[in-house]
Amino acid sequence: AAFVNPDGTTPGKFDVSDGYYPAEDAPDIASSGDTALIVWEYWGTSTNPDDIVGRRITADGTFVDPWAGVTISDAPNGQYAPRAAWNGNEFVVTWLDQRHEAAPEQPRGDVYATHLGTTGPVADRAGFPVAATPGPEDTPSVAAGHGITLFGYSSFVEAAPYANLRLTQRTAADFPAPLQPPAAPAPLTATAVSYEAIDLTWSVVTGADQYV
Repeated sequence: AAFVNPDGTTPGKFDVSDGYYPAEDAPDIASSGDTALIVWEYWGTSTNPDDIVGRRITADGTFVDPWAGVTISDAPNGQYAPRAAWNGNEFVVTWLDQRHEAAPEQPRGDVYATHLGTTGPVADRAGFPVAATPGPEDTPSVAAGHGITLFGYSSFVEAAPYANLRLTQRTAADFPAPLQPPAAPAPLTATAVSYEAIDLTWSVVTGADQYV
């Protein structure tokens, strides 16, 4: 990781984790303003698949967590693609979870989440389900602002005329109980927070090989 000055310069990169095997991958970051949370996949083995790990760092470069980081989720089977956000009071982390789909099945997973403060332990390493239907859910993302946390992900809709992965949203003002999902329209790939609203971006298949 690296700090970036207002003029775009940086004092240089620094290591967040040891980088040795098992490898780390898919990092994401969220900031409270004074403290940032960096999350990533910690690669596992065939008998102990990937977990989600994080490490918090203050604005002066002091790490809150030890070199090994803090385990955010070590649920059965694999956890992948973590995304983090700051909701004004605490960090929210969501990820693709395969606790219900052991190898070699793993068609796609579910979406789980948990939360943690700028210091202290993770509230619940098992996490709570954002989406855990029999159908596949994928590409989780999270954004927060104005007291609301928005989870976005793609879920498989069988009913005509869909029969495809569709954009799905769930919002939460409290944990661990996201509100019921609204009607779902295309696969979400990113969410971002603006000053007055939560903006969404996604990809839509418009032809055999064309994405917009």
